[in-house]
Amino acid sequence: MRSLWLIRAGVQRKELGWWRGVLIVAGVALCTTSLIVFRFAPPGAVWRDVPFLLPLVIGAAALPGLVWIATLFRNLFAGEWRRLTWLLGGSLLAAVALAGFILSLTASQKPPEQHYSWHAWWFILLFGAHAVGALLIVWNVFGPGVLWLWRRFGKRRRRSSLNPASS
Repeated sequence: MRSLWLIRAGVQRKELGWWRGVLIVAGVALCTTSLIVFRFAPPGAVWRDVPFLLPLVIGAAALPGLVWIATLFRNLFAGEWRRLTWLLGGSLLAAVALAGFILSLTASQKPPEQHYSWHAWWFILLFGAHAVGALLIVWNVFGPGVLWLWRRFGKRRRRSSLNPASS
């Protein structure tokens, strides 16, 4: 409930920004759609015992993708090309790292005559974008605290390194 008051205050002060508004509307639409579509759990699913958690899990799983898309459009429309390069390059690097990790897990289980199909190889790029979106969420949640700690305790370390103790 507190987050709704924060969103309301941001809208009233016009400090929310249009891309956050789009992200909030997309999240509400996704949650509402998942509540409507997945009202009942599929037969034989784990969700039969707790069907109310299924839409929340779907919404939480889709959130990194929505954050990535919102960041992409924000960087495109604002002309922040360096951030856009970091976003796309990080997604590509995460996709390559995930592909290498997945291949390393299953490579020892395949006989030498078997190989992987190249069908839908591009799908790993979506996982890379999803991983970068998750990192963006983590940074948005914990980043201000990390920066505060860095400013608070980083200054002490720099001061002490500038004034070495004389013997």
